[in-house]
Amino acid sequence: MEENSVAVQLETVLTRFRENLDATVLPKLKEDFRIIHSAFRTVHSILLKKGFIHEDPYKSETRLSEIIIPETKSFSDSEKIDEMSIRLSSYEVQLDFLLNYYQFSTEFLDISRIRLIAGLLRYIAWDQLGPMAQDSVTKGLSEIIASAKVGADPLSVGLLNDSLERIQKTVPACIRPLKDLTDYSRELYKMEIRSKVFSSLDMGSASQAGRDDLQKQVKKVFVSAMPGKPFYPELIGEIIEEDYGPDEAKLKAVIIQRFTIQETRQRVVQQRVSFSQMILDALKPLCPAARYLEETLRKLVENNTVLQNRKMSLMEKFKNWIIRLSDKQKETCIYELEYFDLVSSSTKREKINFESFIADVQKRVRMLNGISIKGGPMYKRMEKAGEETLFSFLEKQISDLNLIYRRLQSLDTFFKNEVPREQRANIKGIKIELTAIKNSMAQAVQRKHEYIARKEEHEQMKKLGIE
Repeated sequence: MEENSVAVQLETVLTRFRENLDATVLPKLKEDFRIIHSAFRTVHSILLKKGFIHEDPYKSETRLSEIIIPETKSFSDSEKIDEMSIRLSSYEVQLDFLLNYYQFSTEFLDISRIRLIAGLLRYIAWDQLGPMAQDSVTKGLSEIIASAKVGADPLSVGLLNDSLERIQKTVPACIRPLKDLTDYSRELYKMEIRSKVFSSLDMGSASQAGRDDLQKQVKKVFVSAMPGKPFYPELIGEIIEEDYGPDEAKLKAVIIQRFTIQETRQRVVQQRVSFSQMILDALKPLCPAARYLEETLRKLVENNTVLQNRKMSLMEKFKNWIIRLSDKQKETCIYELEYFDLVSSSTKREKINFESFIADVQKRVRMLNGISIKGGPMYKRMEKAGEETLFSFLEKQISDLNLIYRRLQSLDTFFKNEVPREQRANIKGIKIELTAIKNSMAQAVQRKHEYIARKEEHEQMKKLGIE
């Protein structure tokens, strides 16, 4: 009777643990892998464009039905470029397959698939990038990145650094969810074994049998009871210890404790409205825009490369030569963009320095990422700032992001129009990213108006003598 009670208790806590994984943990894990994939694509794209690696000629022939961890064996210096080109391309393909074909649910992710995901996460030791890296892939990537930074333009170096930093921050956040998922899947597997295999055994003789003999009995029944399922001897051993070992009760109590989700009940406390907190809450919707700005920059840099490498007429070449002579400065990309001014209801023009604009947006990405880390240095500084300072900061962020949005739109149109018709298929659109950025601004503006309305209401109440 007590044994049944423990089994029911274990099943109950596992059910709640699974619900938490499906509802909260796994969606966040997928989003983290999406960040890693996006940042890695930026790194991979820059290394390809700079010629430090080359395209994998067999990439288009790859047909996947399951994740395959890329090759890890060591290689000679003469093989480095070829091997790293193939392995990094394969790594990007596997991340893409993970995000587009894997279901991030406890039903789909069994032990074998979780191990594949963990292997993919560990394939490159991002926290060990540098000359002291141990494994061949991490060391090879470190050397290629170091070479790519030497003499590179500030824009490429900035994109590389930002992308690598983002990966290095995100990878550790994936470790605990994978550990929780692994522990849950192992326990679920053990429950299934108990139900389908151990229930078929003679419990009397099983309890008297030695560990090795019992393992053999289990394996015989397993083949017919669970066809097609992998056999994990270490988990069978755990079941034997937990069900027939001397510390049976203690081991099961530890398992139940491991999967019990602590429910915290918060007291409902009536408190004054914190207007500073309302402003901080209004800043939060802007933070996700950082990811879309980063992806937009990657695409615009690629579009700019297509434009710069286009075939130019003799007149265009002569004009550029005259400009360089007269400016006596390093060649820069200065584009004249058109935009529609809502205030004057007319089309206007403005010139922007492409490299400077990209660098400014990169700073905005870093700033928004800093705001998003609650407890981080930037967030702490904002918490200490006064209400008026915070509100000015909020208005500036919305205004600046609106200007960036307008210029991104103009650049998108500019590249599509300026690139020759035969090359327009190479231009990457940013419509999805622009929509996401616009939604972020709209949410921030809505919360700003809510703050203003509450503040005005509060001031009116004060004038009436009501606190």
